[in-house]
Amino acid sequence: VAAPYLAIMGKAHRHVGPPSSGNRVKLIHNGLAAVTAVAVAEALATCVQAGVDPYVFYDVVRQGGGMAYGTYFERRAKRILDGDFAPTFTAELMLKDARLALEQARRKDKVIVAGVDAITDALQAVRDGRLDATVFQDAAGQGAGAVDTAVKILRKEPYEKQVYLPFQLVTRENVAQYLK
Repeated sequence: VAAPYLAIMGKAHRHVGPPSSGNRVKLIHNGLAAVTAVAVAEALATCVQAGVDPYVFYDVVRQGGGMAYGTYFERRAKRILDGDFAPTFTAELMLKDARLALEQARRKDKVIVAGVDAITDALQAVRDGRLDATVFQDAAGQGAGAVDTAVKILRKEPYEKQVYLPFQLVTRENVAQYLK
């Protein structure tokens, strides 16, 4: 019944099981894509760190017939090598999928999902219960610490070689003070 309508939306469609199975397949697929995106970026960064030309690596993977090649590798690596770092999947959608995956695995109450920057969207997600926590990185405190260290270096005074940057954990209990 739905096949003619599904054909309009894409070239491939198939029955994957009882109701909600399609949602699960999509969720698992998105997780695989996210992990693959990170793996491709890490591989190219490792090339640079190891003194390997990332363009050579890209060609070897594309033409070498190895297991790492795939359409996603080709597209993602090409974009990175071209300097195109525009997101193709929003953090908000990835957060939604992470929460759904935890619910599906019945682990939602056993895993903390936290962000790394207390931007407005993250703060609202904490407030709404879609994110367990985020981290507020005190830019003013970080800047003051950097200036203090720079002044000590210029004056040839002793300074800490390792500096821990100030931050605060934002949870539902204290999120209101950051949303002002």
